Formats: sequence, C-alpha cells, structure tokens
Amino acid sequence: NIVPDTELNVEGLLEGLTYIFRVAAENQAGPGKFSVPSDPKTAQAPILPPGPPIARVVATTDHSIDVEWDPPADNGGGEILGYHVDKAMAGTKDWSRSTERPWKTRAFTVYGVREGAKYLVRVIGCNAAGEGTPGFTESVFVRNPAEVPVIELDLSVKNGVVIRAGETLRVPATVTGKPYPSITWTKDDGKPDKDHVEILTEGNDSIVSIKNVQRKDCGKYQISACNPSGIKSASTRVEVMDVPGPITDLKPVVVTRKMIFLNWDDPEDDGGSDLTGFIVERKDGKMHTWRQPIETASSKCECVGIMEGQVYTFRVIAKNKYGMGPPVELGPITAVDPQGPPSYPEKFRYTERTKNSITLTWKPPRNDGGSPVIGYFVEKKRHDQQAFEPCNTEICPNMTMTVEGLDESWMYEFRIKCANLIGESEPSIPFTVVIQDDEVAPEVHMLKHFKGDSITVKKGEPIEIPADVLGLPIPKIEWSKDDVVIEKPTETLLMETEVTGRMNCKTTLSIPAVNRRDRGSYTVSASNNMGSAKHTITVMVLDRPLPPRNLAVSNIKAESCYLQWEAPLDNGGSELTNYIIEKKDVVTEEPELEEGQEAPPEPQWVEVTNSIIEKRYGMWNLETNKTYLFRVRAENRYGISDPCTTEEVRITDPFGLPGPPEKPTIAEYSKTSMTLTWEPPRDNGGSMIIGYWLEKREKGTGYWAKVNKMPVTKRGIKGWEYQVTRLFEGTEYEFRVAACNSAGTGPFSGPSDSAFAVDPLTPPSMPAAPEVADKTKHSITLSWKPPERDGGSPIKGYIIQIQDEGTSEWARVNDPDTLHPTTEFTVPSLRELKRYRFRIIAVNDIGESDPSPRTSEVLVEDIQLAPSINIDVIAEDLLCIRAGDPIRIPATIKGRPVPKVTWDYYGKAKSHKKNKLHTLPVDSEVESTDNTSIVTIPVSLRSHSGRYTITAKNKSGQKHVNVRVNVLDVPGPPKDLRITDISRSTMRLIWKLPDNDGGERIKSYFIEKKCVTDKAWTKVNAACASQAYVVPGLLEGQDYLFRVRAENRLGFGPFTVTTEPARARDPIYPPDPPTKLKVNLVTKNTVTLSWEPPKNNGGSPVKHYIIERLSWDTSGKEKETWKQCNKRDVEELTFVVEDLKEGGEYEFRVKAVNAAGPSRPSTTVGPLFIKDQTCAPTIELREAMEGEEGCDVSIVAKVSGCPFPTLTWQKAGLAKPEEKAAIHYDQHINKLVTQNKCTLLIQQASRHDSALYSLTASNSLGTVTKDIKLTVLG
Repeated sequence: NIVPDTELNVEGLLEGLTYIFRVAAENQAGPGKFSVPSDPKTAQAPILPPGPPIARVVATTDHSIDVEWDPPADNGGGEILGYHVDKAMAGTKDWSRSTERPWKTRAFTVYGVREGAKYLVRVIGCNAAGEGTPGFTESVFVRNPAEVPVIELDLSVKNGVVIRAGETLRVPATVTGKPYPSITWTKDDGKPDKDHVEILTEGNDSIVSIKNVQRKDCGKYQISACNPSGIKSASTRVEVMDVPGPITDLKPVVVTRKMIFLNWDDPEDDGGSDLTGFIVERKDGKMHTWRQPIETASSKCECVGIMEGQVYTFRVIAKNKYGMGPPVELGPITAVDPQGPPSYPEKFRYTERTKNSITLTWKPPRNDGGSPVIGYFVEKKRHDQQAFEPCNTEICPNMTMTVEGLDESWMYEFRIKCANLIGESEPSIPFTVVIQDDEVAPEVHMLKHFKGDSITVKKGEPIEIPADVLGLPIPKIEWSKDDVVIEKPTETLLMETEVTGRMNCKTTLSIPAVNRRDRGSYTVSASNNMGSAKHTITVMVLDRPLPPRNLAVSNIKAESCYLQWEAPLDNGGSELTNYIIEKKDVVTEEPELEEGQEAPPEPQWVEVTNSIIEKRYGMWNLETNKTYLFRVRAENRYGISDPCTTEEVRITDPFGLPGPPEKPTIAEYSKTSMTLTWEPPRDNGGSMIIGYWLEKREKGTGYWAKVNKMPVTKRGIKGWEYQVTRLFEGTEYEFRVAACNSAGTGPFSGPSDSAFAVDPLTPPSMPAAPEVADKTKHSITLSWKPPERDGGSPIKGYIIQIQDEGTSEWARVNDPDTLHPTTEFTVPSLRELKRYRFRIIAVNDIGESDPSPRTSEVLVEDIQLAPSINIDVIAEDLLCIRAGDPIRIPATIKGRPVPKVTWDYYGKAKSHKKNKLHTLPVDSEVESTDNTSIVTIPVSLRSHSGRYTITAKNKSGQKHVNVRVNVLDVPGPPKDLRITDISRSTMRLIWKLPDNDGGERIKSYFIEKKCVTDKAWTKVNAACASQAYVVPGLLEGQDYLFRVRAENRLGFGPFTVTTEPARARDPIYPPDPPTKLKVNLVTKNTVTLSWEPPKNNGGSPVKHYIIERLSWDTSGKEKETWKQCNKRDVEELTFVVEDLKEGGEYEFRVKAVNAAGPSRPSTTVGPLFIKDQTCAPTIELREAMEGEEGCDVSIVAKVSGCPFPTLTWQKAGLAKPEEKAAIHYDQHINKLVTQNKCTLLIQQASRHDSALYSLTASNSLGTVTKDIKLTVLG
C-alpha cells in the first residue's frame, strides 16, 4: 500500500538482523526513482541508559580511595562501554569527576582527596544511550589503613638460641602492620649496648646482629612493635656457651717435702655448661715447660712425686665440654717439711695380754714435724693412781712393746708419745684395759679353698682337708662324718692335730685313696669355754654305677619277648647315660662230632643296643623254640657297671585258636530283628577271647552272611548277646557264632534253631492306675491312660473292677458280656459316705492284661470345686487387632456348683450394663452357657482397647482373669505444626506427637510442600525420623504451605497443614549498636560526635542514626531522661549536637535504624562539661636528627590543637632552605597521623634524603610551622 505520510513504522522485522531502507515517491504518472539507501540499522529493542553499578570501597590511604564495583544488573539493552567515577565530601553535593574518560575495568583509585575528610564515591555506567543511574559507596574517611602489628620470630630462634662464644649472633624477626610500626629491641628489659649490638632492617625484617658474641650477651631479647592500632611484642632466650672462666681462691693447704696439697673454688662463670673437671700442672724453677698434668673432678689435688727442697710453680685450669678456660698460677712453693715436734702416734692398741703383762702396738705419727722420728715413750697409770709413769726409760725405736710387772685384775690406762730431734709430741689419747689372761672364742679357717665347700674326686684319688683353729685356751678339736664323730684314725682315714702357737693349732683330715663309701659331709668342730665353731666340707666320690637289679623276662611270644629291670642302687655319683643290653644263645644239646672235626666255638655275648634310656626293652627277631640268656649293664660318664643276667629263657609260641562256642539261642524276635545269646567256647586257645563273629542264613540255603561289622567284645548283663537287625519280615533264619583271640578266629558253632521274623502276639500291658475325675454323692467318675503296649493286637476294651472297704474281693462293674471302649467310666449306684477301691484291666484278642495298680480308698460324697477360667485364645492375638476387625474373647468356666459369670470393661469406649450383669462397650455382645462365655465386638475401634475382666463366682470361691485387648490403627494427625527459622532458601518445620499413635510406635513422618500458586503438593521427605525438619531448595520471595502426616506399622495417618503461608526470605533483625562513639570537638554550646557503623546490620542496610542526649542538670526538668537530638535522619557517621548550655553536663549515645527498627543504644560517652575547648595548633619537634643510610628514619612531631589541625609536610634542600616543596607520599616516604602525633616515615633512607623538613599545622584558630634538619650518614 502507498504510504500517504513521510513516516512509516516497519513491522515484521527479525531481531538481530541488519537492514537498509530506501523510499520512492509515486504520483499519477507512476513511481519515481528510489532514494539513496539509508544507513544500516540492526533490528533490536531501543537502548536505554544502564542501571546503577554496585560500588564498594576496598581500601583507603591518607591521599587515595580504592573503589571496586560490580556491573549493573540492567545494562539498558546495550553493551557497557565504560564507567565514570565521581567523588564528593560527605554532606555536600559538590561532585567532581575523577575519570578523564570512561574507565574500562571495574576498579579505580580516586586521588585528590583530603586526609581525614569523609567522602562519598559514586560510579556511573555508560552505554550507547549515555550515562546511567549512579551507584553509591558508603561514606568513608580518607586515612591510612590500620592494622595491628604482627611479629613473627624466625623458626630458628623462636624456641631459644644456643650459640658458641665468638660466633655471630643473628635474631631475625618479621614485622608487619599498617601504618608500619616503630620497632624497639630490648635485652633483659634494658637497652642493648649500641657499640656492641647492631640492629639491621631489611624490608619487613628487623635483625639483631652481634659479631663475636660473648657470655655477657646471654639473656632475653625482646622486640616490640607499636603503631596507632596497638603494641605487640615477642621474645626469645639467647644462651652463649663458652669455656669456663678462671678458678678462684687457689691456695696450698699442706706443704711437705714429699707432697703439696692444693685447694681452690669453682670459677664464677662456668661457661654455661657443667664443669667436667680440672687440670693441675707443675713446673720447677729450672724448667720452662709445664709438666705432669693431673686431672681431677673435685676442687682439690694432692701433688706427689715432689723432690725435697725443689721450688715449684703450679697452675690450675677448669674445663667443660666446650674446652679449657684460662689458667691460674700459684707459686713459687718450696717442698720442705715444716719444722716442729711430731704429732702423736696413731692406732695405739694392745694385741695380747696375760695376768701380769700386756703387748702394745701402734702406727707412726701422721706428721713427723719435719724431722725423722727417733723413738717412742709408753706411759701407764693404775686405776688407783693419779699420774702417769713411764714404762720404758730408754726410747723404744720399734712400734711394738711388751710391758711387764703389772698387777693382775687391775685396770690400767696406757698412752704413748714419740720424739724427733725437735722435741716430743703430745701424748696420744689413753685407752683402758684390765690385766688378765685373754679368752678367745674358737674360729675355724680352712687352709685350702674348696669351691662351695665341696670336694669332688674320682675313686682312688687322695683328698686332704687342712684347717687352722684359733682360740684361747686352745680349743678341743673333733672330726665327724655325716654328724657321726670319728673316734680315731684308721689306715684309710688319717687325722692329725698340731699346736702352732699360744692360741693357734692346725688340724688335717686326709684319705689316701677314696672310694664311694667315703662320700659324705666332713665337719671339723672346735670348742672351749668361750664357745664353739665348726666348718663342713662335702666330699663327692665319682665311680661307675652298680649293676641294674631284678631283670625279668615277660610276654614271651614266637619271636619276641620283653625285658624289664630296676635302676642300680648307686649310680656312682653321676647320672646314668644309658643301658647296654646283650644276648647269648644257649646250646642245649652237644653236637656229635666226627673224628677230626673241631668242636664249634662257644656262643658269645652279642650286644643288642647301647642307647636305651628307659628300664624296659622288647627283644625281637628271636628264633622260636631256642634258648637265650639276656643281661643288662648300666653306664655313666665314669664307666660301665657289672651285668645283671637272666636265667635261661626258651622262646615258644604261647597261643592257639579258640574252640567253637555252643550253638546260639534266639531269645527274642520281631518282624525286623532277632536277639541271639550264646555261651563262650570251652577252649580259649591259650589266650583271652577278644570277640565273636556271627553269621546268618535263610533256612534251606547254604550261603552264610556276616552279621556284625566289628567283633562283639562287650558282654551283656545276662550273658553274651547280640541283636540282629534289618531282617525281612516272614523269612525263616538260622545263625552261628565263632570266637577269636590273638591267634585268630576259631571254628564256627553249629547252626541255631530256626525262627521266623514276625512280631509275637501277647496280651497288652497293664493300664495306668485310674484317677478320680469327678464324684457325686452316688457316683464316681474314673479316668486312666491306656497300656504302653497293646501286645501286637488292638485294645478291644476295658474291664472296671470295684472293691468295697473291708473286703479283699474284686467285683466287675461293667456288663460281663461287654467291654467299656473308652478310658473314662462313671461308676453309678454307690452308697454315700462309703469307701471303695478301683482298678482297670485291658483286653485284646489274645487275652486280658494284668490289673492296673488300684486306687486309694475313695470316699463317695459331693465335691465342691472353686471356679477356674480358661481363655481359649492366644494372648498375642488380642494385643494386635487391626481397627475394623472383629474382637472375640471366648472363655471356658469350670466349678461346682456352676459359677456365676460377669464381664467388666475398663477403657475409653462408651459402656453400659448388659443383661444386668456385664459392663461392656455399647456395641459388644455376650453369649453365655454353664461352661462357656464369649464376648464379641463386630467392628473394632481404637477406643475398644483396654482391660476386659471376667469373674466366675460360686460357694467355693471366685476367680478373676484379666484380658488385655489392644486395637491398632494408623496414627492421628501431628499437633502444633509451626514454621520457624525462615531464610531465603530454607524453612524449619517443627511439630508435636499426635494425640493418638494408633497403638504402635510412630516410625517416621511424611512431609510435603506446595507453593500457594500451585495446585499439586510436592514430596519433601518421605521418612523423617524426628519431629523437626529443615526444608531446603525454596525459591526466594515465594509463599509456601506445608503438611505433615505420621506413619506407623499400619500405615499413614491424616495430614496436618500449616495455617498460613510463609514467604521464603532472609529474616531481618534490628542492627547491632554503633561502635566507637567518641567526642571530636566541644565548644561552648556544641559537641561534635563521631562513631563507627554497627558490625552487624541485622540483614538490612542501616538507613539512618538517632542521636540522644541525657542532661545532668539537677535543677532542670530533663534530669535522667534521654532526648533525641537530631530532627532529620542522620545518614553520616558524625553529628554536631547544638543548643547545649554552657557549663552544663551531658551524656550522649547513638542508635542505628534499619527496616526492622532501631538498634539497642551504643555505649555512652560522658558525662562531660560543655565549655569551649578550641585552641590554636602547637607543634613539638626537635631541630635536628641523624639517621643511618639503609635504615628506616621516623621524624615524630607532637601536635595539639582543637579542632585537630590539618598537617602538611614540606621539604627543602640544605643549600636552599627557603625553597620548600610539598612532599609527595609514596612507598618510600609516608605520613602517619595518630591521636596526638604526626610521623614522617622514610623507609630505607639514603643520602639524598638529607634535607630540611617542615611541618605546618593549621585550624580555624591559627597556623604554626616547625622545621627539622635531617642528616643521613652513610
């Protein structure tokens, strides 16, 4: 169609394809030429500006803000071509663009910001349609990031350092933190020695280095790092190990001509390790080298090998495991004795005394005083005298002396002195003794050493036992053997005793040639009036054993026999090693010799074995009917005994086959088996019968078949018998038997009489004794058990017999022409209160059985039976009735008279009286007779569960039986289904148990969900085992319904559905309180507050803040009431509280507000007084400082001022101090501002950093500038 207008909306284009268009005009003459084609256009939706990016601040420094963002959720239909980033100070609308052109990446660093100021940053996406909606970051302060310092000691030093002296110590630590912390090292909580300790900085590593480390460098090394965020420290222990120091207090203790004794104290410094010893060296005056080193573990040394008069110098060196320390010298010392009288003699005592004399002995003095001892003087004093008198007028040069002329039984004191050329010594300590003859208890000492007091010799060897006996008076000496005194010596046993001194004698026992009779215990005894002593020596004589005893031959057979013997009475003192067995043929007949023929040689003994240990042996391979001699000899390690020989033994066969037994007798028979008996044979063949073999055959045949697989070896109670089984019914059999012994099986007996394999017919066995089943005043009912055996013919009936009391005759009760067919019979027409006995006879076709045992006397009278009730149903059947099934409770009742029966029901079902007797559920029925009563319920319900009690009552008593009925059903609906813990993808369902579990344990729950917009329910969990479940996989923003039903063994119960739909979304809570509330500035009527946002926003962004104040003006109306300060919503993290009273006292707090409501209040600040605290800035900065090239340099200025001033660092060359330029901060040089300090940190300073640095501080009240001259030394 022709378009009348100059515009057309072209439809039907395909999205994504590029089209060009042209236009032609048409009039009545026709269409004209087409226009030039249009530019290509792609068919697509119109492009709109993009949505807001999601922007966030990543990090800040004191001069920049790092921003990142996510692309907008809506790109406007066109590709994002780039982003613009704008910044503005918080609270203003003055936005300035930081990007010169659209930024392609999604991260940008914003520069040109002022330190300490608060900024907002926004990001704007650009596409072909232009700039879109901006996305804003949260407001942020421009400042360096704060990180608490972290110190990591190197692993090699973390647990301590042990180092040798002289080596280089390095203690490295890595320090991190923002701003970079200032570092301090201490040693034992003090500053380290700068001249000796070097502190190096390498990047983040700070290292303590000590070259040529010494023992004084031991201690605790601690590094501390401090920045505005906190202080951290770490420490390690350094132990320096070295050789020990010099010993102390070296001095000679004793100096003589032969010995010099030195003593000293341990070194003050052991080098950090335990001392291992000391080395003592010496040199004399003529020598230049140290010689004769002596090692000692203690701090003293006795130096011997000294030459008299020589001059010596000594030195002592301490050592540990690391080496030897410096020596300490002592000397010169001359080796001479000190001149003076000697010390008194030592060990002065007496050795022997008589009734008028005493013999004394002593040792020379320990010190001769530097002059040889020339002799000794002994002094005595009787107990009744006052003074000592000399015993010898002339000096005694010896060290023993006998003093005579003493008075018997008097107590004397003796002492001794010695003398040299210088003089006499002090007398020794006197000792006291009574003058009398000595008495010494006997002592026996063997003059030869016998190991273990035992002598072991071979037969024929000599022995000698000498002993020395001590005692005063001389003891009496006796020798005994095995506790028997040897009265006098003999030629084979000699005894000699000889007195050798005043209190000594020697005694000897000797045997020139021992034999086995000489073995035993020999004891020498010595006794006097002071006591006795003895010593025992055990003598063991070794010899060959005696011959074995009682050699006997037994069990003689055709080619063998058995030897047995007993051990020798004496084994010769050594264990027997073996027995030797020999045999010899015995010639019983002299052979006839022809002329010239030599007689055969005599038979010799032949060794059979020489290795037998046991005392028995079987001789084999002997010749039958030949005669032998046997002998046995014992052997030990010392020889072979004489033999023990038997009498002549003839080898014969003692056995023959047994004779035939008597023919067997068939004692019992049946259709499948027969029992045989027989007598043993008269001839057993010379040996015991060990069994019997049986054979059978059918009558008229000649084939005998073996009956038993093993011989019959056990005799029965009545004799030899055997039951033959597996016979064919109706067949006639014969049997025979043969005996066997060790020689074999003998001949068979003659055949037995024949018999047919059939069961024998007999009368039945007796019935059991009858029992009284019931009785009345005119009859008695009997019952009995049938006979155990019917005799091979069926029981036809029974005869019942009666016996009156007082008689012995039995009368038949039932009709003589008929038999009673059953095992129960009622005897009628009896007289009341009379007594009777009864018995039973069983009858078959063969005849009558023996009568049964009789009853005891039975009194004819009426009996009364207490009721008994039997429920004719299994209890388990009534405990598991499914709802809807019928209930049937049948009961059988016994009792006399007939009991009255009632039923009672205890349960939840509605009940009423039935037949004016029974209390049962409404829909139940009761059917009763004299002996039975049945309760039925056609359709059971859960409410029919309960206890059904039947009561039977008569004159003899009553009986109750409780019947528990349990009707099972599916469970009821769960209770209190609720939804908790809702999030955007999960909800938690909780519920309670159903009121009715159906009588069965609930095993699980079935859970389903449904979105409110859906029609179908969806399964969530088909078998939840608990009463709570977290439903996963929900869609955010959707409303859901849930339903739950319980399941037991019988099936599922009805559902329980949630009452209201629940929406899947994350829960929103009020935010946490704001943090770090503080006062920044106080004027005469305003307070400037700042705070940090809450750590947890409660799931929804914080919209604004509420600032409250509390007035402490006791006269005002606002006392202790919090009042909101802000009239508008405060979105920033700072606020100026105005209209305060100067001089008033206030407290402040802040609340954060999100979509869920306000938070709890923050911690309060104050109370504080309102007064003008503003002041002009001040700077404390030293004029000059020096730094080391390669180390970090920190220029610290103390700054004050309110409001806190703006700080600016400038730098000028030392040559032109007036040409100052602002410092550009980077990784090399940076500015750190804390609460009252401003630090210019120059990392790894170089010589070019030497300059004049200026700090300018300015606020609204003024400006101040301070300079510092920095010199970096290299």
